[in-house]
Amino acid sequence: MTTIPQNNLNDLLENLVKTMIQEKLEFIMKEEMSQFSQVEQPQIRNSRNGYFEPTLDTRYGKIDELKVPRDRKGD
Repeated sequence: MTTIPQNNLNDLLENLVKTMIQEKLEFIMKEEMSQFSQVEQPQIRNSRNGYFEPTLDTRYGKIDELKVPRDRKGD
């Protein structure tokens, strides 16, 4: 049986958690933009505006360079 060194396991888990969070944030942004444009204020246009990269502090440690999507209006 092969063992995984602790620091490799930590890196693997950090990347997995980071990817899962980023995918969920992308999904939430997509749904919110769709909801905003279809229901709330269809006459006002809004669009995506890149990302910001905060550090997320968790009880298990920090996640650096998490890409959080943002929109132009910041709503």
